[in-house]
This record gives sequence, C-alpha cells and structure tokens, in this order.
Amino acid sequence: MKIASPHSLQRLILGATLSFSLVLGARAEVVYSTDFESPAFTAGQGIGTTSVNGWVGNDNGSSTVVQITDETSHSGKQCLMEVDQDPKDAPSAWHRFQGRTLENADFTFWVKLAADSTAFRADFADEEHGVTFMIGHGYVSDLGGGGWWAKPEKGNSIGSVADKTVSYNPTAWNKITFKYDKAEKTISVALNDKEILKLTKAETEGLNLQANRFRFVTGWVAGAGSNLKAYVDDLVISTNP
Repeated sequence: MKIASPHSLQRLILGATLSFSLVLGARAEVVYSTDFESPAFTAGQGIGTTSVNGWVGNDNGSSTVVQITDETSHSGKQCLMEVDQDPKDAPSAWHRFQGRTLENADFTFWVKLAADSTAFRADFADEEHGVTFMIGHGYVSDLGGGGWWAKPEKGNSIGSVADKTVSYNPTAWNKITFKYDKAEKTISVALNDKEILKLTKAETEGLNLQANRFRFVTGWVAGAGSNLKAYVDDLVISTNP
C-alpha cells in the first residue's frame, strides 16, 4: 500500500479545508451588519439627511425621532430608536445594500416595541420600482389585535399572524428573521427562530421580490403617541450567491 508523504497529506488537508470553506461561503454571504455601538455610532446621535455610516433618516430631534440611544439595548450599550410624535410624518431610517440589488436575503434583527399595538415595519425598495414589499407589526383589524404581516406598498396584507397565537411579549427584545427569494417567490417571517409566517407563489404573485435598500419605520403618517416607539439592534443581512 502506498503511503502519502507528509507534504502530500498537508496539501490534501489544505485542499479539503478550502473546498469546505468555499461550500460554506457559497451558502451565505453577509452583506451588512451592525450593532449600533461606538465608535461607529454615538448615543444621542440623530439620523437625519446627512448620512451616518450609511444611514439616512428624518430625525428632527422632537416630533420625529430617529436616534442612537443607550437607554436600552439587546447587546452592548446602544441601539437604534424611533419615536413618532408627529401627526403628519413617521420616523424612518434608510440603508442601502452597498450598491447591490438582492434577489434573495436573510434579514435578521432584534426589536423591542413600546406596546403590543406599536406600528413598526421594514420596507424594501429598489431604484426602478420604489418600495416593492414590506413586513411589519401593528394592529390588524382581521386579527382583532396586534400581529405581524407582509404586504406590498399599496394594498392589503398578503399574510398575517396574531401576536396572541405565537405567545410572545412584543415589549421585550425579540429576534425577527425575514427571508425573501425572488426565484422561489417566497417570503417567510420567524419570531425567536420559530417560523410564524410562510408565503409562497400563490400569495406573492405580482410582488417584485428584489431590493437594493431598506428602511425601518415606526408609527404611521397620520398617527402620533407614546406607544409609537421602537428599538432595533443587532442587524445582520446575508444573501445566497
């Protein structure tokens, strides 16, 4: 029996390691991540029309608040906070996918809401079509209370699930994992690693499931109140090449 030399074994091991790494790397590529910590972000820093590490918002420091805060966090000491006290506007913060358009993505973040009725959403958009689809939380009339939903920018939700059916506390920190895939025509939402909403081609038909930017929005244009407040932390966006 022929025995491989030490150098041959090293080459074999290295080759296998590289091949394994390439396979893993092909599964998911992290496009963007942030924990809103210093030195990249500073507590009390407003996210306005001037970009802050790629984020652009509509903070005015009073009625529409989009700021980095240290009053709570999921990890570390800071997170993003949005507060809606403006009856004619809603606080929002945009970020781009580094000049790329993603046709599939895993979008994970932690969120803490001021109340179970807090309106909060993530919008996905591209240059050609504007906002193409969104997921969110808030009062859903068909559910008779708070819940998570998915919908196009205009029109009714294409899927929703009530908070009371998934047994969680919206005012605590919760992990949201949102996935979309243009080729498969699917959307899914998981809460604390448990899938709560799954939409297939029948529900997503007509949606343009691609995006090159996203935004977090709290409240609604016609609303204002102390319960319209949300915190976001530990955001990770990845895609399958």
